[in-house]
Parts: sequence; C-alpha cells; structure tokens
Amino acid sequence: MASISIEDFLKNVYMLINLGDKANTSKLARRLNVSNAAITDMSRKLAFQNLINYEKYRDITLTTEGEKIALSVIRRHRLWEVFLNEVLEIPWEKVHDEAERLEHQTSDYLINEMDKFLEYPKIDPHGDPIPDESGYFAKQNLTRLTEVTTPVKVRLERIVEHTGVAIEFLNSINCGIGQEINVGIIDKKIRKVFLTISGDDVIMPFEVAENLFVK
Repeated sequence: MASISIEDFLKNVYMLINLGDKANTSKLARRLNVSNAAITDMSRKLAFQNLINYEKYRDITLTTEGEKIALSVIRRHRLWEVFLNEVLEIPWEKVHDEAERLEHQTSDYLINEMDKFLEYPKIDPHGDPIPDESGYFAKQNLTRLTEVTTPVKVRLERIVEHTGVAIEFLNSINCGIGQEINVGIIDKKIRKVFLTISGDDVIMPFEVAENLFVK
C-alpha cells in the first residue's frame, strides 16, 4: 500500500482535476498545507514511480496507476463518512476529519464488507460520489450554484467543502443534501446569492455558494 503522504498527494490531484480545476504546485501546496518545494520534491518522486505526469511549470496529471490509487483512497474515505454519519450518527461537518485518519488504515477487505453492510451507497453525506470496488462511479452532471441561470428552482446535490464556513452556513439555515432551493438573484458584484429555502429568504455569501453543486 502507498504511504499516507503519497495517497494524500494523489487523492488531491484527482480531486482538483475532478472539480474542473488545475493540479499545479501552488494549489496542491495550499490543499496539503506544505511548501511549494515539498510539492515539487514529491512530484519528481511520483513521476519516477510512474504515478503522475510531471513537468516543471506544467499542470500535474495522474497516470492510470496513480488514478487507481487515488480512487481507492477516495472510496475508503467516503464509505467511512457514510458509516460514521449513518451508523454512529456523527454530524456531517465532523465526519471528514475522522475519515481522513481512517482511510489510510483500512484494508480492501474491510472496506468492501463495510460497503456491503451499508447496502452499497452511491454518495457520501456531502453528496460526493463513491467509487465502487473497480473504481467506477456514475458522473453527476451538476452545476455550481453560482453558475445557474436565474430565476430557477434547483436541488442541492453536493457540497465540496466538508468543514468550515460553507457547511457551517448550511447548518445555520438547516439546509442539507436534497434540499430544494429557489434561486432568485446571483449578484457577482456584491458577491451575494439571494435564495428562498423552505419559504425563508436567505442571502448566501459567494464563498459558500461556490462550494455547492445543484441539479
């Protein structure tokens, strides 16, 4: 099994690309809370191991083997989030950090048994898709809340920030995955989104809305 640092690196490369972003040195350094130099050193190491494609000043991509490892880590993480939330009833804002620790210590056998016990969930508590044993998951075809055409009625399907401001805001207005939202105005000038949720008018900061994906 790959070391924790390698698993985290590959997982974060995958997640950046999956969200339509670029996996470059500065973005990975921020996500992993390390220096740019540390990312460069790890990139050279993983390129030598044929886990990533790396050239100086270019975006990083995963090789087939690198993607396989990344999806395995993501599968373990998201199944743990489901277990912690549904079985142990740990709030959705707390399961991410616990799953970060558990994902590296779980065998394929245990995670497959957990998947069966949970009756093969397709998404985690935040709406993130869970890869199956082969690494496959259905594409979601979602739109970032800040990019919808208004006025429109949507359903919240995914939040990509699992701790911090966005999830705290959703908790404060009792909004979760599956919630129907009427989007009135998206004002990019003042960076506010004007919504109606369960009959209540809500003004949502852009820093929250940018983390939400809807259908």
